[in-house]
Amino acid sequence: MRVQQASCTDLATCFSNSAATLTLMAPGYNINAGGYNLTGTSQAAGFVAGAVEVLRAADAFPAETLDQTVARMQNTGDLTSDPKNGRIIPRLNLGRAVMP
Repeated sequence: MRVQQASCTDLATCFSNSAATLTLMAPGYNINAGGYNLTGTSQAAGFVAGAVEVLRAADAFPAETLDQTVARMQNTGDLTSDPKNGRIIPRLNLGRAVMP
């Protein structure tokens, strides 16, 4: 699974790289945490890692395989458009992903 950042407007940011192997986007634009405002893939990766942890927790879907968890995130994501190449890629939506 490759993850790339998306802006809050559900359009890929102008600095996003996307390719046929990209399967999920996550927020990575202007992330404010700990008094810092940062942008980039390193910000998006934290969202995905945290989402996997939440989804595999004992009170969510602990019996799922990692592939099933990834599919859950992809299938429940908000569709995000990359105007540079016309690709539509799901953006992580944890609120929807935790719903049975």
